[in-house]
Amino acid sequence: SELATNAVRHTASGQGRTFEVIIWQCPTTVRVAVADAGSPSIPVPLSPGLLTSSGRGLALVDALACRWGQHTAPHGRTVWFELPRAVG
Repeated sequence: SELATNAVRHTASGQGRTFEVIIWQCPTTVRVAVADAGSPSIPVPLSPGLLTSSGRGLALVDALACRWGQHTAPHGRTVWFELPRAVG
C-alpha cells in the first residue's frame, strides 16, 4: 500500500492518470511492483521526524524488503520490492 500511496501522492498518476500493481511469485521471493506515470524526482527513503505524519513509506519498504529498487522509463517509473516467499 505504501508504493500505491506514493504513486497517487507523488507522481502524475495522482493527477487523473493510472498506476498498475504487478506481483510475481519467484522461487524464493515474491516481487511486488507499482508502475506509475512518473515524477521528476527519484524515490528515496526519508528519515522524517517523530511527529511528522508522512514520509515513511519507502523507509518501511527498505526495512521490510529483502531488496527494492526503481526503474525509470520514458513514460513513467516502476518501484519494486521483494519479500521472502513462505515455503510450506
